[in-house]
Amino acid sequence: MFKLRLIFELSLLGLLMGFTTVWFIPFKIEIYFWSVIFIYSAYRIGKIHRGNYFLHGFFVSLLDGLWYGLVHVFFYHDFIGFHPEEFSILQQLSLDQSPKFGLLITGLLFGAGFGLLLGTLSMGAYLLRKKLEKKK
Repeated sequence: MFKLRLIFELSLLGLLMGFTTVWFIPFKIEIYFWSVIFIYSAYRIGKIHRGNYFLHGFFVSLLDGLWYGLVHVFFYHDFIGFHPEEFSILQQLSLDQSPKFGLLITGLLFGAGFGLLLGTLSMGAYLLRKKLEKKK
């Protein structure tokens, strides 16, 4: 059984990252913020008492990527102004679609890719919790 509320709540951290990266967090240090979010999310998912830990992590990250991409699309000009290096990367991808479409697609692709990582971390958090509970 999926905990949809947990998935939604944890994905809101991706929405928060979307907004903060538009104006405040530079590309070079963004990974540190995502690392904290992933560790926290894996911990929270690992605490649930039903299965599907991997899928919970995967869907959280997929929604993270969707929120992240949508915020960057809606605030495109502000985002590009603060992140010229990412704009040049988007131009090098030479997508036939608009750069906004490229932002949305890359957000979803990164969300899916990092979903594999978060799903694995969530399984690891669950297994670590079980191991620690056995020792008590």
